[in-house]
Amino acid sequence: MKNLEVGKQLRAVRTAFGLSQRELAKRAGVTNGMVSLIEQDRVSPSVGSLQKILAAFPMTMAEFFTRNMELGGNVVFRAHELPDVGTGNIE
Repeated sequence: MKNLEVGKQLRAVRTAFGLSQRELAKRAGVTNGMVSLIEQDRVSPSVGSLQKILAAFPMTMAEFFTRNMELGGNVVFRAHELPDVGTGNIE
C-alpha cells in the first residue's frame, strides 16, 4: 500500500462491506470519531486499535495491508470464513 495510507484503505474496506462509520465503530467497540480520524489520516491507529476495527470484518491485518480495495472488484469469502447460521442453537 503506497505510503501506508491506512485511512484510505480502511474507508475502502468499510464501504466495500457496506458499513457506515457509526456501524463499524459500534461493531469494533471504538468511537465513531476514532474511525473518522483514522479514515482522514489525521491519526495513526495503534496495532491494537486496528486489530479491534478489523475484527468487524472477515479480514486479517495481513489481508488489510495487501489488498487494494480501491481497484474495486468483488469481495470474496472462503467457505470456512462464512458464519454458520443453519445449524445449532441461534440466539
